[in-house]
Amino acid sequence: MGPKILNRNGRARVTLTDSVTGARREYALGQYGTATAEAKYFALMTRYAAMGRRLPMDSTAGMSVAQLIDGYWTQAKPKYQDKHLATIKSALKLLNRHYGDIDADAFGPLRLQELRQIMVVDGLDGRQWSRGYINAQINRTRAVFAWGVSMQIVRPDTLTALKTVGPLKPGQTTAHETEPVGSADLELVEGSIPFMPAQIRTAVEIQLVSGARPGEVVRIKEAWITKHSDDLWIFTIPKGEAKVRTKPRPIPLGPRAIKAITPFMDRDPDRFLLSPAESLEDSMGYVRSGKRAPRDRYDSQTYREAIHRACDKAFPVPDSSDDPKSWIKRHRWNPNELRHWALSEIEFATDDKSAATVAGHSGHKITNEVYIHRAARSLQKIVDQCAFMRES
Repeated sequence: MGPKILNRNGRARVTLTDSVTGARREYALGQYGTATAEAKYFALMTRYAAMGRRLPMDSTAGMSVAQLIDGYWTQAKPKYQDKHLATIKSALKLLNRHYGDIDADAFGPLRLQELRQIMVVDGLDGRQWSRGYINAQINRTRAVFAWGVSMQIVRPDTLTALKTVGPLKPGQTTAHETEPVGSADLELVEGSIPFMPAQIRTAVEIQLVSGARPGEVVRIKEAWITKHSDDLWIFTIPKGEAKVRTKPRPIPLGPRAIKAITPFMDRDPDRFLLSPAESLEDSMGYVRSGKRAPRDRYDSQTYREAIHRACDKAFPVPDSSDDPKSWIKRHRWNPNELRHWALSEIEFATDDKSAATVAGHSGHKITNEVYIHRAARSLQKIVDQCAFMRES
């Protein structure tokens, strides 16, 4: 437990101890028993923890980048999903490795550019990062200092200076570009499905007909499904059940999705329907069984890995191949591509606003720009509807 608020003749006080020097200091919080005193106590204890339980609290002098990182990481862990935490951790690791021992306010624009060049040349331990990912990591690095400013342990002008470093632009860096996510190739999907355990096959089919995100489809529970009618069930992850900043959104499950998920609805409504533990029991070797006990559900990474294993079994590298890595890359597909395919099909059958509604986007601009892939038949539909394109 932390230091308690003490009543000193009607005034709230708290005494803190420096974790390194052992020095003690008493802080006044206002009138005892008031909401103001509680608020001041909370803010003071937050800053105290962020500084590694160091004193004094009225100066930012002596706050190292490593201490700043420790405080930021402590408050970030409860806020984000594991996948996002992993990206934050990789940015913090580089920052700490190269600049952890300097004063936080001494980390300026030139050092941020140095760090960015390290990302370009080496990434993290030789794993190359793309231009877009480097820009995102630089923003995450700045977020550490923004949090320090909010805790009054970093000077505001330090953050202002860091914001002058602009993003890497296409053609102005040696960092490679990533290919945008495309629509799923149904021939590859259908070819790999027979090599998947039932749980993964079901997740794939639900994504294909609902436009759900990979991280959503692996979290399906009966308790989170509302049976609106025989032909429409609605799946919604309740607010607070996932560490995400987006609001809960309804995911439509039509007849095909209902048929796919029904065989798994014979258990506790609060259990995840698609369980890795059950897939190990009936997988016939399709899922690896390591020493660790399987989790109660898949996450985005284990879901993708299961799909890739099925792809490798369905499309083995031929003995005559001169480039096995290229073969594997061409014959693997990712679960995000299923969402792109579904939203493109919805847009083709209805309109972009309907696709945006299913996607959970507040407007249809992002749906059009990122998720809708207009194939040849979409262009044929345009030609068929435009007489001036067919007749002189």
